[in-house]
Amino acid sequence: MQNLERRIAELEKKDSKQDMVIFIKSVQPGHLNTEVAYLADGKGNEWIRTPGEDEAEFKQRAKDEVLRNRYGVSMLFNFKADQTELEASNATE
Repeated sequence: MQNLERRIAELEKKDSKQDMVIFIKSVQPGHLNTEVAYLADGKGNEWIRTPGEDEAEFKQRAKDEVLRNRYGVSMLFNFKADQTELEASNATE
């Protein structure tokens, strides 16, 4: 039983924060493989792909710069989302 209590104590010490960025990509019929050139976090921060930057580098740059919520999570959209919708979804964070 002491072993179980020790393991539980160790788990409780660990930081429950994650480091996760969720990318939400809007697509249209016939344009499913369009590369992302714009990202926004819905909180006024926007990222625009620079000339010569490939999509993976661009997404990594935005991921590195975006602020996480108190759980260590953030969402990035490739479109300008309606602020009221985002406020409603962020209220649950």
